[in-house]
Amino acid sequence: RDGEFRALADVLKTNPTDVLAKARKLVTTLKEKDEEIDQLKSRLATGQSGAGGGTPYTVVEVAGAPNVYWQQIDGMEMKDLRSLADTLRDKHKAGIFALGSVKDDKVSLLVASTTAAFPANELIKPAAVEIGGSGGGRPEMAQAGGKKAEGLKAAIECVIDGVKRIAGV
Repeated sequence: RDGEFRALADVLKTNPTDVLAKARKLVTTLKEKDEEIDQLKSRLATGQSGAGGGTPYTVVEVAGAPNVYWQQIDGMEMKDLRSLADTLRDKHKAGIFALGSVKDDKVSLLVASTTAAFPANELIKPAAVEIGGSGGGRPEMAQAGGKKAEGLKAAIECVIDGVKRIAGV
């Protein structure tokens, strides 16, 4: 056990008496870096890179419905997509937002709606099938997960088709 402790001190590049302090400092640093990464992901996804880039998402206009904003941002977790949806709803006030991401072997899809006539939980169910999963949630926000990355674009198209169907287009 003493040998393992010395090996740990070597890995942490400190002496054995400072192992605990060094480990605590590393954990704090990791948490700070994770927060920084989350902020950067959000800024990238919303086009706030600081370089003045254009709109990072596609807007689809459907007669009789709010605009549909969609975007695929790979490498994001569902919590990142929820945060992005909140940011987009704050920015646009009205709309339907379809956000997708592929990370590792997992596909995430989120639909948010600002209009009760276009419930997110109804729009996401058929879309979830396209990514080989299932989905559900509330009328204002619903999410789905699956394993079929190649189906993400079709899932987003399915959401757009659902909006058109509800709008009678």
